[in-house]
Amino acid sequence: MKANKILGLGLAFLSILVGTSCSDMSDIYKDYLEQGEQVYIAIADSLTILPGNCRAKAEWKLDADPKLKDCVIKWGENDSIVVPVEKAGEQWMEATIPNLPEGSLVFTAYTRDIYGNISLKTEKSQAIYGPTYISNLNARKIASIEAVDDENLIINWNSLDNCVGVNLSYTNRSGKQMEYFVAADELKTTLHDVQLGSEFSYITLYRPTENCIDVFATDTPYTMDFPSGFILDRSGWTATSSSDATHKNDGGEAQVLLDDDLNTYWHSSWSPDTPLPHWILIDMQNEYMVTEINVYKRKDNADCKKVELYLSKDGEYFESVGILEYQKTASPNNLVQTLMESIEARYLKCVITESYKTPFVSLSEIKVSGRLKN
Repeated sequence: MKANKILGLGLAFLSILVGTSCSDMSDIYKDYLEQGEQVYIAIADSLTILPGNCRAKAEWKLDADPKLKDCVIKWGENDSIVVPVEKAGEQWMEATIPNLPEGSLVFTAYTRDIYGNISLKTEKSQAIYGPTYISNLNARKIASIEAVDDENLIINWNSLDNCVGVNLSYTNRSGKQMEYFVAADELKTTLHDVQLGSEFSYITLYRPTENCIDVFATDTPYTMDFPSGFILDRSGWTATSSSDATHKNDGGEAQVLLDDDLNTYWHSSWSPDTPLPHWILIDMQNEYMVTEINVYKRKDNADCKKVELYLSKDGEYFESVGILEYQKTASPNNLVQTLMESIEARYLKCVITESYKTPFVSLSEIKVSGRLKN
């Protein structure tokens, strides 16, 4: 009797469970039935967004689906473009999207067919560039400018990430405005027929990513002046110094300052040591209109601290033209004194007044820029 009651309770429980399960399954099927039949059409596959200047280029692939009508690219709640599918079959499609805001955007792409069916959606995020990016661009730096003679010069450039190149504008000797493009990998530019001392300017071009569809330019041109003189030929020049009189035979004499070799150097007297200041006198043999003086420290050495520069026409009266003060580092190796205006001179005197290793000093090379007196 007891077993029958247990069996009856089990059957009743099973009946309730089965009834409940059937009801749940019915509800699930009911939900799908109410949605109707789903048709899955070809998607906008392999979506790629190529960034630009407040615009972008979208590229995607379509599989063969003869019923496709168009593709939709969205990037905001109410921002989208529609691209018609004009031919059937597997194909690559593309579209340029204008008037985009600067910043990071999420692009969503999907297709529609002639019956109104919509494909699954694909997404791609991409940074778009614009005015803020442009305002933060810097001009490519010039490492040095060196005039070779009275009409030719060399510009040495620093490398720059994401730089495409430089559009350079300058004036030739006839007064004509000239344009020259400097490629990003061009570190040395030689210009001919240049008007020395004239102003030049350049705009730096950028491409923020390799796949960017636009090139960006700095807001305003960067302006500089060409050297007003060229590096003078030092053939026949002589150098003397009161500080190296005892070192004529050890390679440390002052004449090595004119040998165009940074590995050789003049040094002050030692054993016995002579106190500061030390000085060097250079006879340029001709009168020049001097515009610039370039003094090189001894290579890989940080002893020299301060050098005073003087020019003279007769070797008797000297005019102070500047002071060079080096940091206590081996690099940079040289400092340049550019004169406000050219000065007529035959003699150059360098007076070393301070040292980081008193009283010892050394220099490797002295170069002068200018032109022969007319």
